[in-house]
Amino acid sequence: MEEALRAHLLAQNPLTALTSTRINWGARPQGNASPCVVLHRVGGEREQSMTGPDGVVSARVQVDCWGVTYTDAKSVARQVVAALNGYRAGAIMRVFIDSERDDQFLDPPDPLYRTRLDLRVWHTEA
Repeated sequence: MEEALRAHLLAQNPLTALTSTRINWGARPQGNASPCVVLHRVGGEREQSMTGPDGVVSARVQVDCWGVTYTDAKSVARQVVAALNGYRAGAIMRVFIDSERDDQFLDPPDPLYRTRLDLRVWHTEA
């Protein structure tokens, strides 16, 4: 699921026009230019039936859209929503956007803005 989501985002020209290839899992690399996208798997459940595991996972994914201005962060978030809300392909059964919120980190010398998206990603296990 992780590789498929990143590959799908990297294939979205309106998004990569803003971020280039700065779409990563886990952490924003030190000194990484903005805007960028950082994805985190923050939870999930493996579905079960009365006969045992059915191979379906409902994963929670946090997407942090970073920018040096509020407009940058929000523009990236809008492109991520356009690319992922309702998306399905291959092992990814469906992606839903659960919530969205904004943060700001105004510590000098480099203020940053973030729009955080919470996703529910239904997928089959590899």
